Amino acid sequence: MFTWLKPFWVIRPRIQDRDTCLCQLHENARLLHDKLKQLKAIPQCTLDDVTRHTVCSRDVKKTECMINQCKWCRGRGLPFLKEMPSCEGVITWFQWQPVYEVFENRKVCKTVKKKLSGTVEELKSCYAAQIQRLKPHVYTIVNQYEVLASKKAELEANEVMIHIDFSENWTVKTLSAVQSAHFGASYLCTLEWHILEVPVQRT
Repeated sequence: MFTWLKPFWVIRPRIQDRDTCLCQLHENARLLHDKLKQLKAIPQCTLDDVTRHTVCSRDVKKTECMINQCKWCRGRGLPFLKEMPSCEGVITWFQWQPVYEVFENRKVCKTVKKKLSGTVEELKSCYAAQIQRLKPHVYTIVNQYEVLASKKAELEANEVMIHIDFSENWTVKTLSAVQSAHFGASYLCTLEWHILEVPVQRT
């Protein structure tokens, strides 16, 4: 009966809908940002808008501004709302953090989504520190993409660009699988590639 009464907009989750390999810096900042928006402590803006608000001329390509060394915007505050609903007591939010555990007499590190608690001021302080760490990271990403795009545009006829990435411990996942498929190396796969030297005729 529960399945029969399921609304049409409730659909079955798909593998391609999963958000994995997210950047930890960006995801932690987004979790704080969404919590502050929920508390109406910041205006309805995006995380990118807040990053641009903290630098001169809203330019995320200026090196001194993005690495927190600009004398004009080094102490620039975040767009916190002065008038916000009173929220007394303890509030909770989530952050991805490393946790060390002992497994078979070995100390291993796992990254888990932990629930943290504190006051609104502590949440704001954590958010401000996270933005300071995020700015150099955003600057690196923007410049890397620009350099990569320019190198692709400037390739000569006898040149080739190879962009290599990898996925650690990647396995094939299926929606329906037998119990024994979850153990062992049932769905491990290997990608093999070769580089062939092709002679180029110069004109």
